[in-house]
Amino acid sequence: MITWTLLHAHAYLVGVRDGAGALHGPQHGEVYEETFTREGGAVGRAALAEDLRELGYAITPGTGRGARGFEITGVPEGLLRVGQSADKGCAGLGEETDRDPWDEASRW
Repeated sequence: MITWTLLHAHAYLVGVRDGAGALHGPQHGEVYEETFTREGGAVGRAALAEDLRELGYAITPGTGRGARGFEITGVPEGLLRVGQSADKGCAGLGEETDRDPWDEASRW
């Protein structure tokens, strides 16, 4: 039996600069407002789609829940539906943290 991996991106934001120009990981509490999360997700999806276009992939926009997603054009329909629900496939894998990934003391 073959199992397929579902590409499911949750974030494209990996760091932010403060007023002095220092790079920090985003603070979860600051970015977890419903509107910012949705807007940030849209920016991340747009950036990922553009990166894929630059790599030569054609993109079909307006897919998924609320027509906010995209798919790589030409992927067979059957493959798209294998493991269709990312909610089920990714459940419990997330981590809620305010850890700064650039802070040596907070690295695991």
